[in-house]
Amino acid sequence: TTQEKYPFQSWCGTCSAGFEYNYAFRQGLCHDWLGETREALKHYYRASFGNLMAQEPEGFIRMVDIYDSAGKLDAFEALLDQVDDWLRSMYLRRAEMEGSKVDPQRVKEFAPTRLAREVLEIRRHGLRKEWDALLTLLDKQNSCTHLYESGAFHRTWKAVQAARLLARDPAATRPLLLDRLEHAEGYAVDWTIYALALCG
Repeated sequence: TTQEKYPFQSWCGTCSAGFEYNYAFRQGLCHDWLGETREALKHYYRASFGNLMAQEPEGFIRMVDIYDSAGKLDAFEALLDQVDDWLRSMYLRRAEMEGSKVDPQRVKEFAPTRLAREVLEIRRHGLRKEWDALLTLLDKQNSCTHLYESGAFHRTWKAVQAARLLARDPAATRPLLLDRLEHAEGYAVDWTIYALALCG
């Protein structure tokens, strides 16, 4: 209703894409909270792939959450493969019409599923209890922006996800985090403390 009553208008394509993403993502959240998983996934998918100028990790994280809770992460990965195959075939058809060539590596580098695959990889580290891989994400995070600040989650989501996954098994990870805290430097200290706090 809000979207229809107060439609966003802007000459800036990036701004418009951002609002379209937010509309779709929040519609997905509403269905999610109501337990309407299938409808939620439709909106998360539209938010994440509808306009590639406004991709954010939140939509993919919720999609991975849903598929993970159903034990179907392989099905989600297969969906990403389908998206990549479609995109690759579209580029090849266009290149053939224009008489140009397509670099498969460049297509892979800029694939719209790249962010989703990063989310999926981090989740699998957690499921496989690959703690070192998750601890490394705490070390690599070069920002400790407060999560309520504008755009903060886009810069810190990997560390946030790593911390949450580490906290799923506090008996195993708390000793590792305490040991890491003694040697951590810079922002890694803050993120290690954050992970310990989640462990309880």
